[in-house]
Amino acid sequence: ATEGNAHYGGADEAAADLLKSLFGTLDFIIARKLERPLGKEIEKARPKRAESWRSRRSLANIRANLETAQALYESPGGFGDLLSAAGAEPLDLGLRDIFADIIVRVQDIGLPLREAVKDPEARAELLAIRDQLKDLRLLVGGPVAEEIGLIVGFNALDGD
Repeated sequence: ATEGNAHYGGADEAAADLLKSLFGTLDFIIARKLERPLGKEIEKARPKRAESWRSRRSLANIRANLETAQALYESPGGFGDLLSAAGAEPLDLGLRDIFADIIVRVQDIGLPLREAVKDPEARAELLAIRDQLKDLRLLVGGPVAEEIGLIVGFNALDGD
């Protein structure tokens, strides 16, 4: 990243962009892909605000986003390896477990998102998944970033 690259001044800048991308992906899933169709309460659910609601692919899309974020986190030489090298292996293992658990939970919903937001049992599971994603996002933006010496900073969803 330092030689022959006009975009990044060092490897830490490139790593910070990747960490921001990971954080932003989690943020986008929470805010746009889950909270938007969920609404504030079951009576105010907005199933047609879900991405790909007509094709019933909303949850499959979320799962694909999560699997991509997981791959970014777990890639060889990636953030998980950096945490382990920094002596924070328990944090790394915890994040790996959280990613795996969320992906299984999304896969196990059993209804299309447009129906799940109005079904009391499925909605409760979606809210639990959303909360778990918020916890994961906090870990990425806080302890993970701190342990490897990076700052998440602003992202496109922050607004002005």
